[in-house]
Amino acid sequence: MAKREDKGGTFEFSATLGASQVADYLVRIADGLRRGVIGFTAGERGVRLEPTAMLAFEIEAEGKPEKSAGSIAMELSWKPEYASAAEALEITVDPRDEGGRQSAGASAPQ
Repeated sequence: MAKREDKGGTFEFSATLGASQVADYLVRIADGLRRGVIGFTAGERGVRLEPTAMLAFEIEAEGKPEKSAGSIAMELSWKPEYASAAEALEITVDPRDEGGRQSAGASAPQ
């Protein structure tokens, strides 16, 4: 049976995965954002999204070092009328390592 991939609708997926696999998914999402098309499928469910060039981006991070726990929640949304007025976000790989700091959009050291 072929997978169903709708252009509209809702798609949800939840799993416990290794950090490397989650990072791979995030890279694929980033690639899809750059290309303007992202498809999500799992089993017989699927959705195809065509994000615009301008996106609303929200991120929430919470750390609970006493429990060795934390979370990161991200939301991306788009509408044709979104404008480009936002402050810069800095994302660090390891805040203890000054060399690990990169602003969003900066290329990785080679």
